[in-house]
Amino acid sequence: MRHFFGKWRHNSDRIKLAETVNTEGEVVLERNEVRRHVKALKDFLGTQGYSQEDIGNYISKKSDQQKSQMHRAVVGLFFRNSDFEIIPKAFNQWKRWL
Repeated sequence: MRHFFGKWRHNSDRIKLAETVNTEGEVVLERNEVRRHVKALKDFLGTQGYSQEDIGNYISKKSDQQKSQMHRAVVGLFFRNSDFEIIPKAFNQWKRWL
């Protein structure tokens, strides 16, 4: 029972911290600044003759590309020092020794 309440308190503290970080502080200021820059850039591109649909398509394409690159990087980190890389090298060294 003590473990359950300790776990509940820990999760409650994490939720409070996440709410605090996402509603005040440097993160919110930076996010609002980035939103202002994006809006200004979209307005500028609109005055240059680009349609909102073209801008949205480009942003979604770039977003998908960045997500796939981040996914590849994370997967690469998982497999870099795992058995998938170490075992073939070990077999090659063992084969040379034999």
